Amino acid sequence: RDKEGYMVLDVDQTSYLDALVERFGLSDREKYSDRTTPLPAASSIHQLKQAMGDCSKPEFKAWMEEYSYPMIIGSLIHAMVHTRPDIGYAVSALSRAMANPEPWHYKAAQYLILYLRATREKGIHYDQGQMLRQMAKVTATTESKYNQHVDASVDASFADDEENYRSTSGFVIWFGGSPVIWECKRQPLVTMSTMESEYVAAS
Repeated sequence: RDKEGYMVLDVDQTSYLDALVERFGLSDREKYSDRTTPLPAASSIHQLKQAMGDCSKPEFKAWMEEYSYPMIIGSLIHAMVHTRPDIGYAVSALSRAMANPEPWHYKAAQYLILYLRATREKGIHYDQGQMLRQMAKVTATTESKYNQHVDASVDASFADDEENYRSTSGFVIWFGGSPVIWECKRQPLVTMSTMESEYVAAS
């Protein structure tokens, strides 16, 4: 509880992430401890592939042969589902290659694991006092069947997969200022404009 007596809860997976880094042999990568994004900036899967650069170094090939790609992605999904909505897009993009990963997929997964290592203490903060203060600010009058304390943020990345031109949807639902549900996945159809992809994401 805080000084005012309200309940406060921080949820993170620091121990799990430490074990994840250890499991995939990346605990000695000190020079990558300042990663600030889950993946390099890219507006499409093709650009992401280019951003991964050279994947032919012997030590990287050895790492790739040692670890199972589905096991890596499954471990990342576990982190994303429980406490790390910030890696939703990265996990969505990388999980599409589960059956037939290329070397750059492994390199991007390695990049993401090192990001999680650098941000291991990030998680979700639930603050009862903050929730009540936000609820007090609500001025709109609605019928009682509607919940005034739930917010939703939604976005779409238009045609970011250049192989099939499908877009990616992402959303977060907040209760009293704290995230409670989130998801990021490829849309099931091809949209013809950014507006249409946003509409599909919102619907």
